Amino acid sequence: MKKKIITLTLIAALSATATTAFAAPIPRESAPLNATEAQIQITENIVGDILDEVQTGKLGYTLAAGYANTKIRKAVMANQTDGNGYGILSPIAQNAIRVMRDKQLRPDAYAKAEEELKVLIADVITAVQNGMDIDTATKTAYEKIYQSADTSFNYDEQFSLDTCYRDIPAVGMEIVIGGCRKMKIEEIDNCDDLDDIKVFAILVTDVPSKYVAQAKKIDGKYYKEDCFGIEISYHADEDKYVISSEYDKQLYYVDFNGNWHWLDYTFTQAEKDAAIELCKKDLQKEA
Repeated sequence: MKKKIITLTLIAALSATATTAFAAPIPRESAPLNATEAQIQITENIVGDILDEVQTGKLGYTLAAGYANTKIRKAVMANQTDGNGYGILSPIAQNAIRVMRDKQLRPDAYAKAEEELKVLIADVITAVQNGMDIDTATKTAYEKIYQSADTSFNYDEQFSLDTCYRDIPAVGMEIVIGGCRKMKIEEIDNCDDLDDIKVFAILVTDVPSKYVAQAKKIDGKYYKEDCFGIEISYHADEDKYVISSEYDKQLYYVDFNGNWHWLDYTFTQAEKDAAIELCKKDLQKEA
């Protein structure tokens, strides 16, 4: 069980995407590997109210999974899923509910797994921050985790086999989730129009515990999880996007009094791309 926990904590330190703002988001690290971001968002829109109840502890896995499946079937039959079928939307929902409940029931296991991963895949996390693509990073992190359980494990050899013939070391769900977790670029919180420069303040969630701890130290009892962000300036004359920073610190936290505190985090290229894409969509709406 311990090894299974470690596997779910990995997928959570490495992925970032925009999510719906009004319901509990689906943990991207829990989604099937073949699921697209569009399919995840469709699932969120269908079962968001159920995810809210799971997150607040009002629903357990069995009831939540059943309710979610029913809503997804009805949405598919009503042609409300953009052509996506039950076969992909249901696993997205089931995985999300399972992971959310597991985190609630075993918070200490996830916290411990996160600390272990900081050491085990520290070099991979640094490489991602320096531009390593997420697919390579995920593969490398998986390989390190599986080899921590079995030093003879060969990733390429095992994953070249049909799934029924693979000999994969047992690794905890909390490790996979924690190891592949990335910050999520949520939505534009504010936009200031300064003639030919637009400054976007964008909400960021799923912030690593290291920076949450720093923010709690700053704000004490007034700490709020929705006060982290990334700031991007769009220079119309050069058609250029610039990530704001202070001494290379790009993640900020806004305290109770409205003061900005820059935290020592450099966004990955994938995270920057997701944030810039939000800016582009906002500019297109105005055009």
